[in-house]
Formats: sequence, structure tokens, C-alpha cells
Amino acid sequence: MTYSVFKAAGLHLMKALASSQGSKVRTNAVLPGLLLTEWGERFSKETVQAYTDKAVLKHVVATNNHS
Repeated sequence: MTYSVFKAAGLHLMKALASSQGSKVRTNAVLPGLLLTEWGERFSKETVQAYTDKAVLKHVVATNNHS
């Protein structure tokens, strides 16, 4: 639950900054969903598939495929 709360807080922080700073300032947030870290790999295949189905890009990020 802690992860979800911080993710929601990050998103709302970006929305608040965007609305308070006006159109000349661009705000962005990168808020990934499930990451297949050592922790994320504990989930069942069904749970990982459920996260994948919910993801906009239909992709779950593994820690070995980042820059």
C-alpha cells in the first residue's frame, strides 16, 4: 500500500505544479507500474499478467531493460 500512496502523491504533485505554474512551465512525471525487480518477481504469473493488461503500453518493465 505504501507504494500506491507514494505513486498517487507523485502524480498529484505534478498535477498541482502544472495547474499552479501556468502554461509556460511544463511538468512531467514518470510513474511506472509493476517493476520486475527481486520484489516484483514474487508475484504469480496471473498477477503479472493482470498488471500488464492494465498498463497503457501493455508492458511490464524488467530491471534489465532500462537505460
